[in-house]
Parts: sequence; structure tokens; C-alpha cells
Amino acid sequence: MKKAISILLTAFFIFSGLYMPSFAAREQGHTVYVATREIPKAASKFARKYFSEQLMVNYLCSRTGLTIEQGQRAKLGPAFRMETYDFENAARIYYFPILLEDKFIAMGLVFWNSSGYYQFQLEGRNDANQPLLDALNTLPSGPAAPLMFITTQDGYFVRDSKGGVKLLYQYILSDAKRLERQQPELAKLALPGKVTATGAAHVFPEKISSRQEINEEPVLTVKNETKRVKYTSSDGGRTWTNNAKPPVHISIRQSGFPQKDGRIPYTVHNNTAKELNTDEYFSLKKWNGQKWVTHPESGSLEFPDIGIVIVPNGASDLTAWWERSKVKLEKGDYKLIKVINIDGEKFTCEADFSLV
Repeated sequence: MKKAISILLTAFFIFSGLYMPSFAAREQGHTVYVATREIPKAASKFARKYFSEQLMVNYLCSRTGLTIEQGQRAKLGPAFRMETYDFENAARIYYFPILLEDKFIAMGLVFWNSSGYYQFQLEGRNDANQPLLDALNTLPSGPAAPLMFITTQDGYFVRDSKGGVKLLYQYILSDAKRLERQQPELAKLALPGKVTATGAAHVFPEKISSRQEINEEPVLTVKNETKRVKYTSSDGGRTWTNNAKPPVHISIRQSGFPQKDGRIPYTVHNNTAKELNTDEYFSLKKWNGQKWVTHPESGSLEFPDIGIVIVPNGASDLTAWWERSKVKLEKGDYKLIKVINIDGEKFTCEADFSLV
């Protein structure tokens, strides 16, 4: 969970907007000019290093609606700061736009945290920076008439190239009358001394990190088909929705994904005080965008060991594979499913995983 460091950042976490980016090509070389104070070189160095070495490309995609291919082409632009108007000690937040071609699609917020080091916070769709992105994508500007972003006690504004002031976001506890009085005053503020050019022609040369976040804790589900009881865990089996472990469950060990031969390493967990026997059969389903469907070529799934004995309160590492049928796993969301019978009760065990 993100930790608020100022009134401004707190408001970011409670705002909800709708942003569905469009990637239609715009005028080539489109540049946005923003009046700003100087950005510390250390902050820019940190942002560029984080973008190219640590930012997970699939995390960017999940926050923006991009495909992985689009996310891999995202670029980081030079930062700007907002001016503060009527309150002191505002957090120094440096706004690094993230672009896909000529479109501003996300924002990287860099700030000095209470632990004494820089922190990078990605803001995508459904975040309070959406009005900021809209302004960058739509408002005209120029070297002599830059945009100026301003934050106050009650919200944040943009002063456009014609001198007009527009409210971009109003904080929940803002004072409506004070907001109305502020706008003429904001139009009189002196511009900061630096004008930053940002856009497709001005992005940093670094490419986004090729790292993709691997989910070590996929959603696990167990259905007792006999008693119609369902167990669900979203943290890899440490806790379950009904506060009781199912008698058996499977989990995915995704640290080795994707493997060239398509094998899926997984574990069968015996949570009972009895010895458990299991067989080689399992099935695989894939999400087609609307529903889960059986993988079209996975009719003969097997692993080498025919019979597996799992000790009481123990686990056994297994591998799902289909050497004979030559099944290939494409990108997408999957469910590995294994049915196990215990003392006449049928348990359907599922583990979700994604290949990106």
C-alpha cells in the first residue's frame, strides 16, 4: 500500500478517474513546454536508473492498459515540479512523464522519503495524475508560453500558454470559496526560471527494464465437490478465505517461468494427518478474454511418476508436462487443475498463473 507523504500525495490515493489511453499517432515531434524549478541531478539519475533496471514492464502495462509489446516501447521524459501557492513544507515531488510515442500515458513520481532515500512511485490510469496527463496531451504551449502546474491547499491547477488558469483536481476537504479566490491570484504568479521541453523528441535514451514481475503467490482455489465447500487463497496458501486450510491444495512455483519445454513446476500439499496418494492426471485451462476454456491441445497431460505418495502434513514437488503432444504455452492467463480424492470426497485444486 502506498504511503502518503503530503497533502498532495494523499489526495492522489483517494481520487478515482477513468483513463483509457488512445495510441493514435499525433504530430511527429510534438513537444510540451513546462515552467519548473530545477530538478536535482540525483533525482533524475535515480529515475532513469529505476526505469531502466527496476520498473517491471508488466506492472506498467497493468497500470496503463498497454500490451507488453507497447510497454516495452515506453520512454521516460524529463521531469518538472509543481509550484506551491499557499502552504509551506510541501513535499518535493518530481514528475517524470512516461510516454508511448507521442502520448503521455503515465507518470513516475520521485520523492525523498522519510527513510532517507529516493523512491519511485508509478501512477497510471485511475490515479489522480490523470488530469495532469490530459493537460500535457491536449494543452498548447511554447518556449515563451509554457504550461505551469501549481498546487495549493485545495487542489492543483494548470496555467496554460494563454495565461488562463484551470482547476485540474480539487481535494475532498477543499474550501470552495477559497478555490474561487485563488484562480486570479495564480494567474499573477511569476514563472519559475527553467522551461523544460518534454515529449517524444526529448525522452531519455534508456529503455524500460525488460524485467517482468513473476507472481510467486498466485491465486489458489480448492473446491470440495462432495460437500460444496470452496477455499480460496490469494497469498500462495498462507491464509484462506474461510480461515481454514483445505485438506489438499496445489501451488505454482513460477520462479522458473517460462521454461522452453513448456513444463510447469508445481507442488501438491497434503494438509491432513493421513498419507495421501495422487496420480498423474491434471488439466489446463486458458482465459480467452471472456471465460476459461480447456487448452485446445492438452488432452494428454502427464508427468513421469505414475503414483505419488505425499506424507502427512507434507508436500511433493511435481512437474506438469506433455512431452508427447508437444503443447506450446503462448502468452496468457492459465489455470492448472488437479482433482484428488480423499476418503470418498472429491477435491478440485486450481492454481492460476500467467505467462507474459
